[in-house]
Amino acid sequence: MKHLASSFAIKTNTLGLDFKTHEPPTGDASLPSSDIGNVSYLVPTIHPGFYIGTDDTNHTKGFASAAGAPTAQPYTVLQGKAMAMTAIDIFINKDLLHKIKTEFNNEPQRKN
Repeated sequence: MKHLASSFAIKTNTLGLDFKTHEPPTGDASLPSSDIGNVSYLVPTIHPGFYIGTDDTNHTKGFASAAGAPTAQPYTVLQGKAMAMTAIDIFINKDLLHKIKTEFNNEPQRKN
């Protein structure tokens, strides 16, 4: 979803988020299964991960504690704003919506 992801990236950059500086931690625990995969077969989807001020990985006690900490909230609020700004962009920019739908419909798994 190049066009959808690009729109989201532009919004995160506008808000001052830098994924090169604040990448989410990596490791086996940071890549759990997710229902978003099922959704992505039906509608254009992105599933951005983001830094919350910890090096702990998803689905650990450390990450759970960090996610509820006040220091994580600014990162989460900015991501929510970027998602909302992306949705608004899609609603008002019919060309972007068309590009996203075209890209989605032309993905190999939909051509069968």
